[in-house]
Amino acid sequence: MISCFGFVQSLPMLKSTPHFVAHRCRWRGLLGSVLTDLGIVNSLGGATLGSLIELIFPGLMIMWTFSASQSKETDVTEVFGRFEGRHGARLLTGLGVALLCFGTSIVLAVKVFKMDL
Repeated sequence: MISCFGFVQSLPMLKSTPHFVAHRCRWRGLLGSVLTDLGIVNSLGGATLGSLIELIFPGLMIMWTFSASQSKETDVTEVFGRFEGRHGARLLTGLGVALLCFGTSIVLAVKVFKMDL
């Protein structure tokens, strides 16, 4: 079976489903006609997910773990101190949000609006 790029599909489950290949080719054609540079999507994804994974999610997990350890009905031991659980986690999450906004604005300025920085 030939895919939309002309090479043979190597996955056995796709060899019996020509509808999957045709459907996938339609979406590629649609994205290719709308977007001229997929690097924008890649850069925005990197800026967004990088700040989420590195700063925002750990800060939220620290906040939630600290609040669970302070609750009376749970048996979670106190993992974080009071300063880490309250102020450190908020600082980490706030820095993540700032990095998310800064990174996204830089990507939009350089890739979309073609500004030289």
